[in-house]
Amino acid sequence: MPVRGHVGSDYERLRPEFRVIQNPWAPSERVMLVPSISPDVALIHAIAATEDGMLLLDHMEDDALLAQASRTVVASTERVVSSQELRRWRRGRSWRPRSGSSHRRSSVAPVRA
Repeated sequence: MPVRGHVGSDYERLRPEFRVIQNPWAPSERVMLVPSISPDVALIHAIAATEDGMLLLDHMEDDALLAQASRTVVASTERVVSSQELRRWRRGRSWRPRSGSSHRRSSVAPVRA
């Protein structure tokens, strides 16, 4: 998996399995290739979610990638909203389990502080 943010960091020295190459789409840039991860569980906090499991995630985080790589996703959210309301929001990135994937919604329970 290509990662731009770690080029020039200690990862190059400490992790021999990480390699730095020229970016094939932008030859003036270098990118670091890192092995993919396969976590058992991803713990994710969403800005909002629907009852059927669609999450609105912060675009500054890599939560969508983490969710796709994980076998199980446990998500918390600020609030549960309708599908239409979630689609109107534009400040984040949404993620929904692929149909046929092992991810499934087991329950949505409101928790009050």
